[in-house]
Amino acid sequence: MPDYPVSALPVTVPLPEGTLAQIVWDWTPGTGLLSGDKVLLPVDLVRRRAHRPERTPDLLRATSTGLVCGNTRDEALLHALFEVVERDVLCRDQRCGGRLRTSIDPTTVDDPHARDVIDRLTAAGMGLEAALVEGPYNLPVCVAYLWSEDAPVIFAGGGCHIRPAIALTRALTEAGQSRLATIAGTRDDFPSDLAWLHAPSIPAPSPRHLSAWSEAITYFTPEAGGFAVQVVDVARRIQVVTGHEPIALDLSTPGSLVHAVQVVCPGTRSGRALRFPLRQGELCDG
Repeated sequence: MPDYPVSALPVTVPLPEGTLAQIVWDWTPGTGLLSGDKVLLPVDLVRRRAHRPERTPDLLRATSTGLVCGNTRDEALLHALFEVVERDVLCRDQRCGGRLRTSIDPTTVDDPHARDVIDRLTAAGMGLEAALVEGPYNLPVCVAYLWSEDAPVIFAGGGCHIRPAIALTRALTEAGQSRLATIAGTRDDFPSDLAWLHAPSIPAPSPRHLSAWSEAITYFTPEAGGFAVQVVDVARRIQVVTGHEPIALDLSTPGSLVHAVQVVCPGTRSGRALRFPLRQGELCDG
């Protein structure tokens, strides 16, 4: 049996650990990212409802959190760990009503790649807001919002990376991706009626103090080593916070040129459809 409580996994309804422990689960082996040991995980964490036996209770949520691909296994694992951290931190921020964030003045961002993304968005007539979100992992997590008059809906995105500028660009591009997917109609999990015709005029700027980018990121330490070293570092940070070792499921076939993994971190949380707190208590689906 695993050494973590089933209640530490993403569940559909909160139940006592004693109740969950009495349920008969189908298990699959994963790999502990710190110990290297085989660790059992319930198959329903990665099995769609349509593929589950009818007798299986619908208690575990199969989510896309930590499900990524990479050119190498270590690259995929690191990306997956960052995604787990991002969603857990944003979930914590959501529960606090957005009080864990430091709003950023976009004009002060001096990283060339992030600056290029911001300039492209503003040149296209986009209004944007961005913030760093404080979390227990001491890793840069950013949230970003986009708005434009031609599609007057606020779109949100989040990002995490050891480099703050990459976390920021991930948040901005994810918000842009959500906007594009909604306009193109390529996502079936978005609401079909966004009430664009009844959208308010351009939203007022956030009343919060805007911090300079260079000041907001001073307490982050640069990465040390390659992907493999960073995987161990981030996995250890997660274990310190949650008390549980991150577990990886390898989903690629042997010899595959693309490495697919799903990383499960007992004790972390993410929303069903993450909602990003906005200014003045507003909420917007991300």
